[in-house]
Amino acid sequence: MNQQELADKAGLSRAYVSRLERGLIPNPTITELGKLAEALGITLATLTTAPASFEDTHLSHEWSEIQRQVESLPPSLREQILRIARQSIEIANGASDLARQN
Repeated sequence: MNQQELADKAGLSRAYVSRLERGLIPNPTITELGKLAEALGITLATLTTAPASFEDTHLSHEWSEIQRQVESLPPSLREQILRIARQSIEIANGASDLARQN
């Protein structure tokens, strides 16, 4: 998404988004940040929390997108996905434990 698309989606000007991106707006309002977060499809907390790295930012966005998609599914499918995710985590934890033992 480019600056103009983000600005349009957030109801802000492209110039404002550009200035904010370049650090020229030191204290944006919570309302403006909320609009940007919504336009980006992330939470305000995600937008305002400094990630440890680029990878963290990318993963955070991916998890937000997955959560949005799962929440739009019927309850029965959400439960199936949750069950699969839990099983996958158990398998991954078991593999990690096994690797540490060897």
